[in-house]
Amino acid sequence: MVNSSYADPLGIQILRRLIESGSTHVVTTDEALQVARELGISTRHGQKLLSQLSESGWLHRLKYGLYVIRLPGEPPSAHPFEIATRLAEPAAISHWSALHHWGLVDQVPFAITASTPRAIVPPSARGRAAREERARGGHAAWDIDGVRYEFVRIPARDLFGAEQVWVDGSTSVPVFDRERSVLDAFVHLKGFGTGGLGEELVATHADSLDAEKLLDYAEVMGRPFVIARVQRALKAVEGTSPSRPESAGT
Repeated sequence: MVNSSYADPLGIQILRRLIESGSTHVVTTDEALQVARELGISTRHGQKLLSQLSESGWLHRLKYGLYVIRLPGEPPSAHPFEIATRLAEPAAISHWSALHHWGLVDQVPFAITASTPRAIVPPSARGRAAREERARGGHAAWDIDGVRYEFVRIPARDLFGAEQVWVDGSTSVPVFDRERSVLDAFVHLKGFGTGGLGEELVATHADSLDAEKLLDYAEVMGRPFVIARVQRALKAVEGTSPSRPESAGT
């Protein structure tokens, strides 16, 4: 980070204050304009300065009203997990990305995946294509600076089991915890491309997974066939199955 100086142009002062806030590398227009007002800059002038920062490369526009701070000619300074969760607020890192983060799978995912209750429409989808994307309300993908971001739309009630994870020295993002990540492998079979991944994860990581929490999560989601599969997987691993009546999942 460049040394702070009030002799800097006003736009750079806004950017520096955003960086020094230490909370995020991805900012909304409203957040930037709030900093401008704190510096005594009018909203109208602040909007002009943001436009100049974007044109000069200090701010990279992700979508309308959302920017990532970066130096000109360099990739975004934000962690990909932060970009994903800010693009689709509210959201949590999920699926292969979460499983890999927790060391439950070895293979590095080819995309950053996040789950969200929002209907996500990539900037490339316009007009009729955008309307159809919203109507489907399912899978969506963006490519930003060579990184692929995939979004899975889930019911709002299923956005649970996330914890704030520090991805660098100043930024934390919501990531489904170990058990919630494993539960997705029982729920979204097509998304994982295999029907037995959940059972495999339970068997392989029985010592590090909280069996009680995993079953609790399945019951919170309330899908009988998922509860039954989780129960069977836990019972197949000696000593990991919580003592619940069979009727709990059927």
